[in-house]
Amino acid sequence: MSDVLETKPTLILLHAAGQGGRSWQRLTPLLSDAFTVLTPDLPGFNEAPGPFTMAAAVDAVAELAAAQDRPVQLCGLSLGASVALAVAAAYPDLADRVVASAPAVDGARHPRVTALYRRAPGWAVRRLTDLPGRAAWLSFVDEIAALDLVDELPKISARTLVLCGSRDRANLAEAKLAGQGIPNGTFYLVPHVGHTWAVTQPKLFAMVIRPFLTADLAAATDDESASRAGD
Repeated sequence: MSDVLETKPTLILLHAAGQGGRSWQRLTPLLSDAFTVLTPDLPGFNEAPGPFTMAAAVDAVAELAAAQDRPVQLCGLSLGASVALAVAAAYPDLADRVVASAPAVDGARHPRVTALYRRAPGWAVRRLTDLPGRAAWLSFVDEIAALDLVDELPKISARTLVLCGSRDRANLAEAKLAGQGIPNGTFYLVPHVGHTWAVTQPKLFAMVIRPFLTADLAAATDDESASRAGD
């Protein structure tokens, strides 16, 4: 049993702009049989030092991934999906596979949403997100408005599954763009679900992503075991 546990790959789940890493608490048990699952808070969320910036988020996730004993699997929702793609583009050796659900890749596409977010009062920010207050929220909104990953997508070499719910019309175009712009990318439209389905319907999400994340996993484990036996 210990040998099996030692060979489990690491899956890093990256959260959206609401709750931090705790948002994955219902999904984690559904995947922990096959993976060592990590659910970090991105910079600025909960106790993680802030403020949030994309650069700080990429550096933090890359540092966490580099500390593992092999390339990791990255999976993110919304904000977390954008961070996952940015990490995979900047550090192609760190991620073996990437799942990006409803990623944003071009903040300029959402001026109305950005304007709406800027009007959010402090009490709503504190109630609905794991950011500490309105100043942190406005800093976060500035980062998202400036987001531009379009030219970074071709740099991603990891096999990538881009997802979007059929009811998530606001993010559908960018999700398709990401799936088309990544050399080893595939886009899949998930019927009858919205933007947050990864956390609100964890059993369905696990069912959709598991085959992609575990494909060829047994063969890779066998090869690694054989290599260790020969050392």
